[in-house]
Amino acid sequence: MMKRFLAYYKPYKKALAADLLFAALASAAVLAYPLLVNYMTTMAISDQGIQLPLLLKAIAVFALLMIVEYVSHF
Repeated sequence: MMKRFLAYYKPYKKALAADLLFAALASAAVLAYPLLVNYMTTMAISDQGIQLPLLLKAIAVFALLMIVEYVSHF
């Protein structure tokens, strides 16, 4: 069954590889959101107040994840 499936996609190898790559990136981006929120709440916002450099880095990573998710759904 798998041989027939792969034989059908042989002319579209690059498109299939790109599709699988972006699906994996989109999945990783979705899974990274809770990790980013955890990082922001534990490291960037502490008893000493908001640490701006860490917060800006976290926002940059969040924006990058949003871009990856947008591109993968395009």
